[in-house]
Amino acid sequence: MQQFKNYTEFMLVSPKDILGIDLNVFKKIMIDRLGKDKFFQAYQCNKLIKSPVSSCNNSDWFKKSKIIGVNPRIAGSFINIVKYALTFPENAIHIMPFFESGHEGSLYVQNSWRISDEFFDNELKKDGFDTVEKQLKVTINLLHALGKAVGFDVLTHVDNFSEIVFLNPKYFEWAKLNKDKTSQLFPPEIDYNKIYLEVEKKIIEFVKNKNSKIDFDIDNLFNNTNEYLRHKIIFGTNEKQWEPVRLELIKYIRSFGYETLPVVEHAPIRPIVFEKIISKNNTNWAQFKVENKAPDAVILGCVTPYRWYKIDDMGYPQTSKYETEVWKYFMDKYKQIQKEFNFDFARADMAHNQISHSSKTIGKNKKKEFWKELKKAIQKDTPYFATLAEAFYNTYYIDGYSDMINKDFDVVLGNLNYRLLNENYINHIKDFLGIYSKHFSFAPCICAFTNDSDKKEHNIHYQSPLGNEIRMFCAFFLELPSYMGMGYELRDSLPKKQEEYSFNYIKSQKKPYKWGNNEEFLSAVFEMREVFSKIKDEIKNPRIELCDTDNISLAWLYLDENNNAKYLFCFNLDTEKEKVCINLNKELITSKVLKGFYSNIYEDIVELNLKVTNSNKINLNNLPIGACLILSFV
Repeated sequence: MQQFKNYTEFMLVSPKDILGIDLNVFKKIMIDRLGKDKFFQAYQCNKLIKSPVSSCNNSDWFKKSKIIGVNPRIAGSFINIVKYALTFPENAIHIMPFFESGHEGSLYVQNSWRISDEFFDNELKKDGFDTVEKQLKVTINLLHALGKAVGFDVLTHVDNFSEIVFLNPKYFEWAKLNKDKTSQLFPPEIDYNKIYLEVEKKIIEFVKNKNSKIDFDIDNLFNNTNEYLRHKIIFGTNEKQWEPVRLELIKYIRSFGYETLPVVEHAPIRPIVFEKIISKNNTNWAQFKVENKAPDAVILGCVTPYRWYKIDDMGYPQTSKYETEVWKYFMDKYKQIQKEFNFDFARADMAHNQISHSSKTIGKNKKKEFWKELKKAIQKDTPYFATLAEAFYNTYYIDGYSDMINKDFDVVLGNLNYRLLNENYINHIKDFLGIYSKHFSFAPCICAFTNDSDKKEHNIHYQSPLGNEIRMFCAFFLELPSYMGMGYELRDSLPKKQEEYSFNYIKSQKKPYKWGNNEEFLSAVFEMREVFSKIKDEIKNPRIELCDTDNISLAWLYLDENNNAKYLFCFNLDTEKEKVCINLNKELITSKVLKGFYSNIYEDIVELNLKVTNSNKINLNNLPIGACLILSFV
């Protein structure tokens, strides 16, 4: 603990070490960091303290944010997210889904609206935070006190037979199979928009069979009753029985041939039709296929989407006919969550999925997008609320850029984390900066690493030590938002065990996550964070200007408020050249002398002095592949 340093910004301590400190040590650190009064104002759950971005009257603040993605399962508890936040200066934290999960314990397969007890901290309970909801509230309070904006995941799907589905059959799409479950029934035998009515009757029948003496007009279970009451009647009041009842209800409903439709990624994705029953380990499930399948379409059989639109007889969504009750339910739920816990932004899960488009709807649906409507609804009371899109700019079926604009996203995650570090990577960054300079309504994100991408097959992207440093260099020092997933800063280049891959912890695991031992990379990240902290304080509203180079490298200027060059940044990806010639715009140069400020490879960088040539060039010699450099204009 002696290596803690710099309480005003962040601590130079390994995340895996700080997560292990006890509550009393944590509170002492927080009091030293915040002051006693500010700490105790935040260390409560009855009153939510103001967000650090609450003074903003729109969501533009988010477009330059540096975002850290946190899996609460890796953190171990909500309060551990605050401990982790002490180790970085990045200003925004995205907390991955925290609802009670369904299939295989996946965070992205939601079973109910209850917050999962697996993130409960028993030590924190001693201070009166005796529910997981209270612990999440105090966590967000403390993060806000540390100057961090906090976001959460918005999911447009749930477990295919979740409690939410059984409580609201009309909000989801259903299929009905024939008696021997070998094929699906189609119109005119059934009406896609009314199958849920039959499911409701079967649920009522199920409840009657379990409790013949129920004191309620059970035939009106789905008419004029709230969700809380329906849950009480269907699943009972004994919490330990909720999951057994759900599993029993799944078997009962499916025995009559009713199946929810799965989520399919990448339009065109219709129609979705039953293919066959798959049996394994004494269980079975329905497998679906897409008859009009895009080459890269993926069926996610464990989750089912909300029924946003009425479905025509061919199985396509009628994008001009909204299911207004479904939209209201969805909006109200997430508005309530945002307000109750004081979130500042939302990550739009699977935002690349163009739900409002099908192969029968060639043009864009500019009338209404639920992502845009959700943001608008929350911004009525919280004008600074922002959205982060999980989207990758692929065209799929229509232009991805205009789709992001139509959905009114502030930041789009992008897919730089899936790009090899080569000329193509540099061109992507140039494209992103071009989008940003055109003042689109969204900002592309410099994505260094996500927990989704931490798989063995993706090691090729993260096995180069200097390559990882370049990814973080771009994340910190480009005038764009950035994203880094928890665990990257200590990740070994080639993890050996399954528990070293953070992707696996999207699902429930028996063994806890094992942090890497890459102290050298952590040290490099800490050094960049210190430089970033100095620069962001010195230049309040910087903008960057790209420079031409003569090899596979990227160079740019940071300009001050008067459009004068303040810093020159460069990294080299050329395997053949160690000499980089950078062409400067003479109108932006007020000084011909540059001094070394930072390098990831040269220890004596501060001794470096360079001069701009008469032809307005900077010649950098001995700059090997993987080298990052910052020079300051004297």
